[in-house]
Amino acid sequence: MRRRAAESVKLSQDYVGAELIYVRAEVQDAKGRLVPDANDHIAFSVSGPAEILATDAGDPTSHAPFCSPSVDAFHGLASAVLRRTGPGHCYICGLCVSVYLS
Repeated sequence: MRRRAAESVKLSQDYVGAELIYVRAEVQDAKGRLVPDANDHIAFSVSGPAEILATDAGDPTSHAPFCSPSVDAFHGLASAVLRRTGPGHCYICGLCVSVYLS
């Protein structure tokens, strides 16, 4: 079976609290479907009153540190945990280098 090409990274909120925000990243193909065998490297960045506390993808064999702002997707998924540092809106971006190289 041929692997579907990764076309985008969709971000969604899993949880928004007074201090923490949990963000889910999903590697998608051109039709907006999850690419379940994607292990693309996703780099998160945030602007506004927040900071990235941790990233993870649930890969039990990964030894990547949680405190890194980037992570390799596992089965097409990854997540980031943000901590609010003040009032106001914050914006998060998830970039996948291979999406732009394909």
